[in-house]
Amino acid sequence: MVFISISWKSFVKLLLKEWYAILSQKWSHIKLKHTLNDHVIIIPNHKELKEWLFNGILSQISKNLWETKLQLYNKLFK
Repeated sequence: MVFISISWKSFVKLLLKEWYAILSQKWSHIKLKHTLNDHVIIIPNHKELKEWLFNGILSQISKNLWETKLQLYNKLFK
């Protein structure tokens, strides 16, 4: 498992910089859509993302990009 302590704002900024665009925001959740395909992820705006939630989101993104979680982690956090 890969984990760092990260806030939802920082994580969303990293995703916006790389592959995603904001689709909508409703209550405490932000919906992001991949810029090249129809992949959508939802990120809750909690102060810090829990380990299981962070890993789940990384898993979804890595499957969409056909990469391992470690490769994705290295791209985002180098």
